[in-house]
Amino acid sequence: MKLVLALLAVVAFAFVSALPLTEQQYEFLFTRFVSQYNKEYNTNQFFAKYNTFKANLNTIITHNAKGLSYTMAMNEFGDLTFEEFSSKLGLKAVKRDYARSLNTADLSKVRAGDFKDWREEGAVNVVKNQGDCSSCWALSAVAAIEGEYQIKHGKLYDLSESQLIDCSASYGNEGCNGGLMDYAFEYAIANGGLCQAEDYPYEPLQGHCKASTCEPAATISGYKNVKANDEKELVAAISSTVVSVVIKINRKFQFYSSGIFTGPCGTTLQHSVAVVGYDLGASSPYYIVRNSWSKLWGEDGYIRMAYGKNLCGIAEMASYVQA
Repeated sequence: MKLVLALLAVVAFAFVSALPLTEQQYEFLFTRFVSQYNKEYNTNQFFAKYNTFKANLNTIITHNAKGLSYTMAMNEFGDLTFEEFSSKLGLKAVKRDYARSLNTADLSKVRAGDFKDWREEGAVNVVKNQGDCSSCWALSAVAAIEGEYQIKHGKLYDLSESQLIDCSASYGNEGCNGGLMDYAFEYAIANGGLCQAEDYPYEPLQGHCKASTCEPAATISGYKNVKANDEKELVAAISSTVVSVVIKINRKFQFYSSGIFTGPCGTTLQHSVAVVGYDLGASSPYYIVRNSWSKLWGEDGYIRMAYGKNLCGIAEMASYVQA
């Protein structure tokens, strides 16, 4: 039923291709939006949310009319300003002294091919939804651990993000208030791995640590950081495994729908994702990036991001694990 509603909404918005819209059209589309995503507002919220929706819709329509390399579409975040939306993002816990350069891999001699897609090799699980929890860092870290373990051992586990959210505070993370993948990796190493999600299910909130109630399924022996802002070395890392990265995003990214994203981007590293592949042989080379906002966002939960200009700081803070 959820997919049917989403398709109906796509059809409704597909008829809207140019500005200006009448107030009746805005009202009709907002009513559809509220129904599709089960939104509920009190009297004080309603008009502010309606006006935000209108502004976001205008941005989407204006962008799509330009015929650029990617399209935008209305989604469940349509009633949020970017400032409100950014509160859901998760790079907030980098507080202690942290010298990434001391753990930087030397990938300069790796010869990567022109194409890699770890989804095709069974190393990537289905896209998840972080919900109302700034846990993108945990979902990114888990994707990297799952991918590396499958690549090295041939077994793709569905691992627990909530274990990281609930249990890794002493390593520098702040649960649903943000975190960093490297801190998550340090926890997983010290803990002897992560439990399976079926034994420690995901909840979009931070609770008490329950790691003692489950057995770790996938272990890692270490992790490495990629040389900052070096896309060749980032590609070299991706050619060997799934890589966690942090990116700068804005409203364009918030409503990405399809195509090769070329920006513009935000100004601050604030959202963690996992890079699961790339295509350097395409006419417009790109990375294949797995997001954590459900399969209804973007290209079934993924975004293709342009290669070659360190777009959105994608190579600024990348890391991967060793199984």
